[in-house]
Amino acid sequence: MDLRQHIGDVPVFQKHALLPFEPLLGHDLSVEVSVESLPLRRIRAELWIHDPDQLVLWQSPAPFPMREDFLDQSTCFELFFRAEDEEIYHELDATPRRQWNLYTFNQYRSPNTSPPVHEPLARLSDLSIHKNHLSMTVDVSRILYKQARLKVGVAAVLMLQGEHPSYWALHHSCSEPDFHQQSDWSSELLLSAS
Repeated sequence: MDLRQHIGDVPVFQKHALLPFEPLLGHDLSVEVSVESLPLRRIRAELWIHDPDQLVLWQSPAPFPMREDFLDQSTCFELFFRAEDEEIYHELDATPRRQWNLYTFNQYRSPNTSPPVHEPLARLSDLSIHKNHLSMTVDVSRILYKQARLKVGVAAVLMLQGEHPSYWALHHSCSEPDFHQQSDWSSELLLSAS
């Protein structure tokens, strides 16, 4: 599914089905995501998992969001974005446990540190969790100072029963899962300054 709402020729809302890197034969597991530009340079992203076989390990949410690292070692939703005219890009991660973080990269996976460089100006304004649904809103007004066309990538790591990760994204063009590969990101999202 690919539903888009536009201002002019640039989307402000997109909904997509993600694809697994490796097929899960015999299971009816599917993942949908949406990304929406909100006023005042905010981005809302949502993840829905259709999991009738209950394969995905979905942690119970903590009482409040916590900033943590290495979130991709459990079920995790990942949002990547950069202004169209910049090389710097950002990665926002969130888990059903209500853990989150935002990282900044100068260019493809650089600097190559573990964990990546935290974005100190990040402000998460919402991280809501329900069974098989995650919604997060981030204020990027102190990171992106003006209205901008964004390149956006959405992905998920689903930890399955037996502690096996399954990697989901819009596209998989590499021989291994690589969510930082910007050629696999979606087109554009208009980030509004007002």
